[in-house]
Amino acid sequence: MKINILLLTIFISIVSITYLISQPSFNGTSPGCSGGGCHTYQSGIVSAVVLSNNQVQITISGTTGNVAGELVNTSGTVVAVNNGTGSNPFTLTAPSAGTYYVNAGYKNPSRLYGTDTVVIGSAPANPSSLNANPVSTTQINLSWTDNSADETGFKIERKTGSGGTFAEIAQVGANVTSYNNSGLLDGVQYCYQVRAYNGSGNSGYSNQSCATTFPDTPSAPSNLFASISHNPLSVMLSWNDNSGNETGFVIERELVTDAFVAVDTVSANSTSYQDTSVSITTFRYRVKAINTSGSSVYSNVVEIFVPVELTSFTAKVNSGIVYLNWQTATELENNGFEVLRRESDSRVWLKVGFVKGQGTTSEITNYSYTDAPDKSGKFSYMLKQIDYSGKYEYSDEINLEVLVIREYNLAQNFPNPFNPSTRISFTLAADSKVSLRVFNILGQEVAVIVDAAIAAGTYNYNFDASKLNSGVYFYQLEAQGNDGSSFKSIKKMILTR
Repeated sequence: MKINILLLTIFISIVSITYLISQPSFNGTSPGCSGGGCHTYQSGIVSAVVLSNNQVQITISGTTGNVAGELVNTSGTVVAVNNGTGSNPFTLTAPSAGTYYVNAGYKNPSRLYGTDTVVIGSAPANPSSLNANPVSTTQINLSWTDNSADETGFKIERKTGSGGTFAEIAQVGANVTSYNNSGLLDGVQYCYQVRAYNGSGNSGYSNQSCATTFPDTPSAPSNLFASISHNPLSVMLSWNDNSGNETGFVIERELVTDAFVAVDTVSANSTSYQDTSVSITTFRYRVKAINTSGSSVYSNVVEIFVPVELTSFTAKVNSGIVYLNWQTATELENNGFEVLRRESDSRVWLKVGFVKGQGTTSEITNYSYTDAPDKSGKFSYMLKQIDYSGKYEYSDEINLEVLVIREYNLAQNFPNPFNPSTRISFTLAADSKVSLRVFNILGQEVAVIVDAAIAAGTYNYNFDASKLNSGVYFYQLEAQGNDGSSFKSIKKMILTR
């Protein structure tokens, strides 16, 4: 019984194979011969080789042309046919991967045909999760997920920018999931895609991934300059930006005896900085540009001395007299202040007075100065603070308008009370013979400040009472004008010790 079943199975197989491969007509309808002109089977004359993309290359030995052939799937269906061609070898394309029977032959010289069998594998699965990661100015590292078990390798394609054209740049072997792309330009965007391949063809592409190489390190800033601002006390820095690819600037400061430390960072394209965390001492500054690739070399180093903390500087006008007041919170080796004045239509600053400083002190100190311009107009005032070594710094400007009234006037001394000196101001309406004298409370003359002919205008005189005792004193102005006018005025002042 078992022998009968085995013989039946063999018989069915022989019949099936014979049906699939015997006497093909190559008409594309079904395998086999359906009429006259059938071919004669001959073993070994057909050779079939699988190419890429489901293509099968068929070669028939013994002839160079006038050949034909077909592909038949395992269900007995003709899936591809060429009923006559002068090309040998020729190709047929299967619709998909699988096992196929090849029936092929030629008409001359004796209408022979033969058979072969091919197995077409499938292209590998697409790689995924492609990631491009810049690591330097010239290199981007790629990584991806391998979703196939039968790839021969991977093809890597690249384009420059999002609008470029992809071109293959490298191939790597099976199971490799990374590639380092070097030799690139700095600060340039590159986009990538990857696909797997094997003998059956290429997979689809992975996702695209773009990355930009790091920019080159920025150029160093130059011409760093420092100045003092007093409201509030601060150091003003300015520099030239020589780079077009920085992400910011780092400001570093050094005390004379310490190392440089970063005090702040400012944004790209900045060219100035105000350091408000200063005190009375000497500072050095330097600046560098930064970006994702690193930092530039440093700018030049500037040194600045902050000798006086000027907390206020004000002015007011009364009857053509300008009263200047300022205050310092601390002073270090402060020799004093030059009082400078400039007319609005002039660029020239004139020194109109000097006020002695307190040297070194950590206490609040108030200063004042009275100025009497000899004509009406708009004026600017500024202080020039000078230390014992000759270094100096300027205050901010104060602008005001002065209306000079041409009349006789004796102003109250300032300050009052005073110790040991005070300023006395007066105005003459005409050229006059002037006497300015000081008397004690008994009416005794103790000082002559002025005894001379003076032109019309406003005048300031400093009265030094360091040789007098504390008490109440009177100062008297007498003026005899050349035009026949006259003026006399007496005011009281107090000297305190």
